Amino acid sequence: MRRTLLIQIIFWTFLLKTSLGMATVVGIPETSFFSKTDYQGGTQNWAISQDSRDLLWIGNNKGVIRYDGENWDLISDFKIPLVRAVQSIGDRIYIAGFESLGFYETKDASHQYHALELPKQVGAIENIWGIFSFKDQVIFHSEKAILIYENDQLSCSIPAFTRFKRAFNVDGKLFVFDEAKGLFYLQGTKLVKLPHQMLLEDNKVTSMLAFPNNQILIGTHKSGCFLWSSQGITAWKGSANTRLIQNNIFCATLFSKGLIAFGTIQGGLIVTNLDGDVVTVVDKDRGLKNNTVLSLFVDRQKNIWCGLDNGIAKVNLNNPISFISSYYNIGTGYDITKSGDSFYLATNQALFKVDRDLLLGASVSKENFKKVKGTEGQNWSVYNVQNGVLVAHDLGVFYVNGSGAKLITPKEVVGVWKILPISGHPNLLLGGTYKGLIVLRKIGRRWRFSHRIEGLNKSLNNLVWDKDNCLWVTGGEDGILKLHFDSTFTTFTRIDTIQNRQFAKTDHPLNLFQEKGEVKTYNHLGIFMIDTKHLTVGRDTHLERYFEQRQFPTKIRNDKSGNLWIFKERGVSVLRRLEDGSRKRIVFPFVPINNRLVDFFGNVYTTPDAKHTFINIVDGFAHYNASQSFHFDYKYRLNITAFEMVDPINNIRTHKKVKQAVSCASDYPYRKNNAFRLRYAATDFNDSNIQYNVVMLRDGDTISNILTDKSVRNFENLSDGHYTVSIGSVNRYGVQADQVTFSFNIAPPWYRNDIAKVVYLLLFLLLFSVMYIVLSKKQKHAYGAIMKQYEEDIRQKEHDFNQEKLRQEMSFKEKELSNLIKHIAQKNDFLQEIHQRLNHIAHIKELSTRNRKISQLQKQIDKDMHNELHWVNFNNEFEQIHHSFIVKLTEIYPDLTEKEQKLAAYIKLGIASKEIAVLMNITPRTVENYRYKLRQRFGLKSGESLSNYIIHI
Repeated sequence: MRRTLLIQIIFWTFLLKTSLGMATVVGIPETSFFSKTDYQGGTQNWAISQDSRDLLWIGNNKGVIRYDGENWDLISDFKIPLVRAVQSIGDRIYIAGFESLGFYETKDASHQYHALELPKQVGAIENIWGIFSFKDQVIFHSEKAILIYENDQLSCSIPAFTRFKRAFNVDGKLFVFDEAKGLFYLQGTKLVKLPHQMLLEDNKVTSMLAFPNNQILIGTHKSGCFLWSSQGITAWKGSANTRLIQNNIFCATLFSKGLIAFGTIQGGLIVTNLDGDVVTVVDKDRGLKNNTVLSLFVDRQKNIWCGLDNGIAKVNLNNPISFISSYYNIGTGYDITKSGDSFYLATNQALFKVDRDLLLGASVSKENFKKVKGTEGQNWSVYNVQNGVLVAHDLGVFYVNGSGAKLITPKEVVGVWKILPISGHPNLLLGGTYKGLIVLRKIGRRWRFSHRIEGLNKSLNNLVWDKDNCLWVTGGEDGILKLHFDSTFTTFTRIDTIQNRQFAKTDHPLNLFQEKGEVKTYNHLGIFMIDTKHLTVGRDTHLERYFEQRQFPTKIRNDKSGNLWIFKERGVSVLRRLEDGSRKRIVFPFVPINNRLVDFFGNVYTTPDAKHTFINIVDGFAHYNASQSFHFDYKYRLNITAFEMVDPINNIRTHKKVKQAVSCASDYPYRKNNAFRLRYAATDFNDSNIQYNVVMLRDGDTISNILTDKSVRNFENLSDGHYTVSIGSVNRYGVQADQVTFSFNIAPPWYRNDIAKVVYLLLFLLLFSVMYIVLSKKQKHAYGAIMKQYEEDIRQKEHDFNQEKLRQEMSFKEKELSNLIKHIAQKNDFLQEIHQRLNHIAHIKELSTRNRKISQLQKQIDKDMHNELHWVNFNNEFEQIHHSFIVKLTEIYPDLTEKEQKLAAYIKLGIASKEIAVLMNITPRTVENYRYKLRQRFGLKSGESLSNYIIHI
């Protein structure tokens, strides 16, 4: 007993210290609202619980709602019209409502509801409002009785004195509030009156919570909270009690950080610490959309879920980010600073002023933000000066002191971006405008416009001082400018220029910032250090290593602690400066700001005590509490919530099995399209952008591998076989859930199942037997006919071959005969001509004339014998018979003479040497000499036949 008491003391001491250290939430915590259109249910949500798979169950007017982190499912397949109570106990979800109670087995794939019997002797129990677990007992609280079940059987029923309005589990003890008799606690099977209830008379008890020092915090409908102990009862002295009395407590729960969450009828969610100080208020205007909170539940990620009179809300108090945004209606934020006891917020609507204590308090309202008259329009930045602030405005510079604003620049100064101090000149300020630079001067206690610095007529909103009191600005296409001033900052004494392409190799705009007194520049290509004396630029590899995949910032801002705030298109992070001078990049706490930043105008303000950081966003400002711990590595779960066969044309479910186990298998019949729908979800309730990797394998081979942010995957036209689907996930913080796997089988179509295969085998054997008998008979008859036909075909082919050969030889002989006849005809013509000329010569009597004619005739004969035309004709005719012989011969032996070619042609024809001698008009001896020369040209050895060699060319 003493050990238990000591443990409780240690626990509550720790919790109290944590509670006291918990700062109030500035603005509104990250809140998500779900309407009945989202969850497809009724209006009122009476109870919330979380099962062993981290799924949420909500008791709703139309049934029970299940939320898996992605999808809302209304389950109403049981006879409970109004679900007033849900409770996860082990692997069961108990559900109760009007005159009904039962449970679901969460591991049951069919998800079947099991009703618990109500014995007739119990009578009417009306609405059941609570379900509690004590060891082996499950206790149901109804208005008419307390029902105690063991092993799914009613073991005890305790009737109400009048009406049991509420029941509570406080440190393992059941307390019951009867509307006439007051509070009782259950001891065995009897109710025992709780002492010291005098302050609770005429009060409706709505909540009871364990409190330090063996106390119980009792919440009532109209009188706020009381602290009860064995010594007596007193009113809770917390400052929040007045607000609770005004708004009527309906429910309450303890929060893990030593906080208490109260659900009220009129004031939404009120969160306090254990001392009763308000930490935050989330009501109709601040995210709940409804002020009546009917149920509260803290999930395993420490989110507070609110079951509302109309809707469901989730409030994340774990994240150090909160928002001064839409509800406050201040517009797009650009800059913020603190002056005196007030904060000034520069927005696109106006300059707003709010009391410091109200802004940093728990319940600042939109009425607390006072618009400074005269500053309507675009306010770019705000600069803190003594006794007020200076505002860089679209119309010029305003001096604001109190609630009024005065334009201190002339009309020709149109548009001022920002205001900078000038080192060594406390009475001067420099302003970057739409068209150059201006100087403000302090005269007495007021700031006034002094003069414009002529010589640079550019829009200048990127300004950084160096150690030598020279101003560095970005000049667009002109690159980076170094401005040197005279001692009075009236004129420029020199302007130095560094062209962008000298180092960045691009005309892309550059930005400037200062780190440790050094001027640096950056754009999408990298971060660069500037040597301000030699006007050279080099890469800052030390800073660049903090940027993965070379994704460089669009804006870098310094704070007073030396930290660098990094703005990118979709998010913000901080390079926190450590004691040793190194930096640590912090990203995860700022994820809720992603996609809410103001393009190209990222800004940050940190209070002098470094406890509060404000970042401008599109609908106001985000607040960062650096002292609040944040655990981004929560190990969420991944669940397969449904797998069903559907008709892809009509989108009608045809065969459904809901799977909850990590690994399971099912058999499905073969359908025409074999279409399936798989649903899965990660129970990270703080991330709506989970990335899933869905991999499907068929018989071990990957057929689909997809990355998606969708929690539903459709499969169509799947063939039969064994399938395995594996699903992985990663959240916005890079945390991965354990992979889940689901296996299923698609049976083959009826014509390929086992019975069909047996039938096919029998039919095949029967057909084979019949064919064998028939073919055997035909084979003998056909064999003879085939052999006879074969022999006939052979004879015919031999006959055809001989005929073709004979035809070719006849054609060849005909060509030779034709050529011979043509040659004889030519020679006969020539001989006839000679005969005629000889007859003519014989009649010439004069000897000299006769001799001359004979000599001419001899020359004519010699000329005819050596006539090249004969050779050409011979060659053409020869080529017709022996295609391409001469061409091929001259290609191989290009140096052959014409006589050698003729000799080779005659040898090719098989003409003897004597006939060759006559044809060539030479002696046989000369023919033999030519043959010898051909052998030498052909490189033939002794014994090799010249004729055979030429024939095969």
